[in-house]
Amino acid sequence: MKKQVFILYSETTESKERAWIHEVSRAWERRRYQIVELPVKEERTSEDYLSVLREQDPDYLVTINMVGFHWTTLLEGSVYNLLHAKQLHLLSEDRGQYEAFLQKEYAINLFFFTDNRETVKNWEKRYPRLPHLEWMSGPEALDDVVEKVLNYTWTADA
Repeated sequence: MKKQVFILYSETTESKERAWIHEVSRAWERRRYQIVELPVKEERTSEDYLSVLREQDPDYLVTINMVGFHWTTLLEGSVYNLLHAKQLHLLSEDRGQYEAFLQKEYAINLFFFTDNRETVKNWEKRYPRLPHLEWMSGPEALDDVVEKVLNYTWTADA
């Protein structure tokens, strides 16, 4: 059975984010993962996407700029905590809209990477509940990021 990676991003994604999608897709494909891109439309409900994720049960989930982080459980937790997939969340810039999302508790299988060094310094202090946050230089570093996430999760699975 082929391993799957789902990549979620806003349907209104910009060119910088498209470069990330392209590079992260290539990184996973080089490791023989099947890529499924899932553009998220704001007007659709979380269940439209979660039902697909539950049914397909991908090995990894990648999000671009916290798409879907506004989806919550009845107890206001992140729905991403309920998924079995190990997760890579790619962030650009230190945007204020992340504030409410970052104060929640997250499962240990979530990995956050950002291209902004200041974000890492600020968020490590402001959001101590984030399980893993690391800096990356940009889309050219996504192959290394994927390798790190695979290594982190491989040792956790061993």
